[in-house]
Amino acid sequence: MPSEYCGNIEAFPDRPRFYGSTREPIRKVLRGIPTGLEWTLLECGWFMDYFLTADKSHMRPVPDEFPIDLDKWTARIRGTGDELQSWTLGREVGKAAVELCAASEWEPVTYVVGQWGTFNEAVKIMEDFYGKPIEKTYTPAEEIRAFVQANLQNEQEYHVQAVMCDEFSIDGATACPEEKTLKQREKYFSGMRFSNIKEVLAKAEKVDFL
Repeated sequence: MPSEYCGNIEAFPDRPRFYGSTREPIRKVLRGIPTGLEWTLLECGWFMDYFLTADKSHMRPVPDEFPIDLDKWTARIRGTGDELQSWTLGREVGKAAVELCAASEWEPVTYVVGQWGTFNEAVKIMEDFYGKPIEKTYTPAEEIRAFVQANLQNEQEYHVQAVMCDEFSIDGATACPEEKTLKQREKYFSGMRFSNIKEVLAKAEKVDFL
């Protein structure tokens, strides 16, 4: 069960693009292993933890990659903001991995999702929960795609990887396939309940760390 933390890799195996050099080689090795060794690629979309402030989360913020910057209370929306995404709480991804270890067999790709939605919807959830508007800006999809195409040879540079994450988002590649995800939830995780964004925000109000 290698480290993946991606989205719909069956439809978008090369998103974000730098995963082509960091994840795809491992996937190819696994696919080439003779039968007898069980493996699966566990995918979860975005970590829902990024909706939390740094003092509430064990995950460090990644404002250059995740559209919402909680410290600045801004949202730099990629594309229209209506592109489908999926988000899952990190600790629930961990619990799902433990549940998988008890399964009798694995599928090549396993999906877990706490909530599907768009970043426009996510921003509205944040605004309603905290009772204040978020300053929003939008980066056109055409601008993102043009930058990526012009910098394909520079994927090791962090600022290029950040924009490749933008492309990952506007392509809807973070959204795990809903039908398959729900079938696998019933098959592998029927004893679990996955949190949505509003529930995670409410939980964070009651604990030191989430």
